[in-house]
Amino acid sequence: MGTTIYFYTGTGNSLWTARKLSTLLKNAEMIPIPLTADGLIRSDSEKIGLIFPVHIWGIPTRVVAFLNRLETNPGKYYFAVAVNAGQVAATLIQLKNILKEKNINLAAGFSICMPSNYIPWGGAISQEKQQEKIEEALAKIKLIATSIRAKEERKPEKGPA
Repeated sequence: MGTTIYFYTGTGNSLWTARKLSTLLKNAEMIPIPLTADGLIRSDSEKIGLIFPVHIWGIPTRVVAFLNRLETNPGKYYFAVAVNAGQVAATLIQLKNILKEKNINLAAGFSICMPSNYIPWGGAISQEKQQEKIEEALAKIKLIATSIRAKEERKPEKGPA
């Protein structure tokens, strides 16, 4: 397998993103990040991806627990996609730092903005605006796939300071 994409999804936006990216990368395998598990996580793929939602402007605890079990292999290409509703904040920088402690370089970190599904902050936006966000996300996923295929090194994307 050329690429393994580990994903965690809460409401489906990260799953949708993982599916779209996996299809574009072609030789990619999608593996859900489990709620609980033991042992070291190993992959024979040359590219390892993480796709997850931003929770409270950071990495979900389930993803952090998964990272603690991820095999260290500095020769592989690691990338991440943080799915959010408009504010990735410093999530991907947090991820880069966690991986750095494991001697893993986050080669590229991308933000994908999807329609918000957090009801307490006002509910859903109009259908037209939702469609715009989805079309923008699809266009960006295409760029991300090109970047991953080329194994580009890119600074992690972040929100405004």
